[in-house]
Amino acid sequence: MEAFFFMLKRVIIKNFKEEKCQELFFSSVFTIQNLEEIPQNSSRDFFVFHPFEVNKNKIIVGEVNSIKPFLIDRKDSGKYLPEKSTGISKEDYTLKITSLINEIKSKKYQKVVFSRKISFDITSPEVENIFIELTNEYKNAYCYLVELNNGQSWLGATPEQLIKCNTAQYCEVVSLAGTKQIDSDEASSWGDKEKQEQLVVTDFIVKNLKALSINPKTGNVKEVNAGKLKHLKTTISFTLNSAEKLLKIINSLHPTPAVCGIPKEKSKKYILNNEEYNREYYTGFLGLINLKKINCNLVVNLRCMKVVSNKTHIFVGGGITLDSNPLDEWYETENKSYTLRKILEK
Repeated sequence: MEAFFFMLKRVIIKNFKEEKCQELFFSSVFTIQNLEEIPQNSSRDFFVFHPFEVNKNKIIVGEVNSIKPFLIDRKDSGKYLPEKSTGISKEDYTLKITSLINEIKSKKYQKVVFSRKISFDITSPEVENIFIELTNEYKNAYCYLVELNNGQSWLGATPEQLIKCNTAQYCEVVSLAGTKQIDSDEASSWGDKEKQEQLVVTDFIVKNLKALSINPKTGNVKEVNAGKLKHLKTTISFTLNSAEKLLKIINSLHPTPAVCGIPKEKSKKYILNNEEYNREYYTGFLGLINLKKINCNLVVNLRCMKVVSNKTHIFVGGGITLDSNPLDEWYETENKSYTLRKILEK
């Protein structure tokens, strides 16, 4: 555990399906190499900002001193998103996806979640305004704003719960995968590719829970909306009475096949070697945890962006399987970025 030169300057969150936002205030901020370093005898909650890959980025933790309502006060600002963006081209991205599909055909992988970063030059962004627009566009999502004192801000509106446990020791994990546009011609039906992609995530979660001697209950597959998109979702529930086991569950699940792949470690290595950028906190997780009470509300960091000075980076990806079409995968990432782009124009 060490003091961090990138301090948590400000954190605002809005929970799933809630209208009210909350601002977190911290008595201390520090970084850790693994979750086991979070104090287990403290009655206070800890806010965790966890990267995709710990070896490349720090886990930032804030000890919560108080939580207060965040009063929305939109500041005046113009549209600051230009038409042009930088990042990997459609041609290069589809070539990478074609190469990955060939790897999957050779049975090296069952699924790999491949992503890209879209960067924009912007003028004087008001991150608070962007957060407010996120809450308006993604009313059912977990929305957040994390400001660091180095001028870097992260914002997101994720539809995916990693794990939630209440004081009654009842826990839920969500399997979320498969993507369609709500207003598309095919919105009424799901193909085998999307169904299989989501089933892989469900099976992975159930297998890892059973390996920890947990007998989970698997719910039915449902649809969930996230902005202009919808996904397939399965809720997996169980009971838990050990902080040690809670940490083991989190470590065994992250990163899930919804953001990494199968097999997990081989897929992660492929991502780190081939995406050609550092995901940082994209596809990591964040939220509140209290190990003494065995209580947590952690979410996967999807539908997110990073704002640094006059530059904004949007992160998007998709699950690549044997049935993937490279051009379709490109347009899926375009669709996933659409709402975030429009928010920046407001």
